[in-house]
Amino acid sequence: MDKSILNVLVSHEVSPEHIAYLKEKFKSKFFTVEDCDRELIKMGYEPVFVVDLDEEDDDFDYSDNYEKRASRKHFDD
Repeated sequence: MDKSILNVLVSHEVSPEHIAYLKEKFKSKFFTVEDCDRELIKMGYEPVFVVDLDEEDDDFDYSDNYEKRASRKHFDD
């Protein structure tokens, strides 16, 4: 497992025991971030590599009410 992937796991507060388990699990097989996220979910963590952007946008409040400001071509000193 690449050091950058290990850094991501540490930064997302994955316990050292679980990181050791993931290193051992993916030691001999081809590593994909999707597989790692599935294992993290099984262990009770949120996925850290693959994020569903559509799911996150549901919480954002889109509003058509905005104030249009006149643009200035020159700044006053």
